[in-house]
Amino acid sequence: MADYSYEIGATAGARSNIETQGINPPSGIRFEPFSTSRTRGDGLAVGAGYPRCEWYFEYLSSTMYNIFLTLLSGEESAVVSIQTRKETKAYQAYATCVMHAPDGEMHSGGWHSVTIKFTRLEI
Repeated sequence: MADYSYEIGATAGARSNIETQGINPPSGIRFEPFSTSRTRGDGLAVGAGYPRCEWYFEYLSSTMYNIFLTLLSGEESAVVSIQTRKETKAYQAYATCVMHAPDGEMHSGGWHSVTIKFTRLEI
């Protein structure tokens, strides 16, 4: 049984827990409820746009890394479905979002300091 509830899949129906796919949960996440903010005339900041998040992994084996690459089908980004933690620490499922190619450093058969960005999160 999985300890965390991070999920990913090509569609909401195909989404499954990353731990059951052999991937360790992210060692860190960054969640932003809005893609941008603006300062109004009265000086208050307001958020606008879709939520976005990043999953950070200290290390992914080549096998784990390739699971994410498979979702991209050779492209730099793809529409996927995820479940992730929000700023409140509660998990939220997103039916669609844009996953961007993982960014990391390859060392001795594995990947270090990997960040995967998800933008345009839609419930």
